[in-house]
Amino acid sequence: MAKNANLLTIFAEDVRQEVNGQISIIGVFDDELVISKYPTTIPKICLLSTISTLIDDPMDIASFRVFFENGETLISSELPPELSTNRKAIISQTKDIGDYEWMFMRVQVEMSNLRVDQDSTLRAEIVGSDGSVATSNSLKIILREPQKRTPSITL
Repeated sequence: MAKNANLLTIFAEDVRQEVNGQISIIGVFDDELVISKYPTTIPKICLLSTISTLIDDPMDIASFRVFFENGETLISSELPPELSTNRKAIISQTKDIGDYEWMFMRVQVEMSNLRVDQDSTLRAEIVGSDGSVATSNSLKIILREPQKRTPSITL
């Protein structure tokens, strides 16, 4: 487990990079995606993962992976070496401008036609060059009849 990095993932139906630089996140899942039958194919699921690492003791991130907790890897990518070089340059500049403790990076993933045959838990993780691992929060994909939501009142 990494002591110098965290990984937070938003699971959604769509994540879009807008022309003005903003990110639009559409159809955010809480911690469950409820389906009505197995097997099923999820047409599209997106992950927006925010990696945070300590500036004074940064994680040298080697890879990023999306997987089911049963062991099946859906996406795995070695990160380009220039990411580490760029990160070191940013850290040296940041140390000169203030008292920041953390730096943040984002990874955006889009998966199409994801087949699910049983209750599953989806996660993302980063692995450091030293073998340390930071694992994200999860999205549980479960079989259940959809429940009617009671209207809520926001004040």
